[in-house]
Amino acid sequence: MAAANILGTNSLEIALFLPAELAYRDGPIINAMNPADAFLGAIGITVTAVYLWGILERRDRTVMGMGVDSLVVLIVYIGGLVIYSRL
Repeated sequence: MAAANILGTNSLEIALFLPAELAYRDGPIINAMNPADAFLGAIGITVTAVYLWGILERRDRTVMGMGVDSLVVLIVYIGGLVIYSRL
C-alpha cells in the first residue's frame, strides 16, 4: 500500500506540470523554476517511468532480492541525491 501511495502521489505531482504550464503566462514554466527544483522534477519523472516500465514488463528476475526495476530506481535515486547535494 505504501508503494502505491508513493507512485500515485508522484504521478499526480508530475501530471500537475501540464496545468501549471497552461496557467503560467510569462513563457515556459521550466524557465521560471529554480534549477534544483527542475532537476528534482526530472528525477521524479524518471523514477515514475522506470516503475511503469517495471509494471508493464513484469519479470520474475531478481537482483539482490529485488526486481530489476527497483534496483534501477534505487540507482537513479542515489545518483540524484548525489547530484542534488552538489547543486
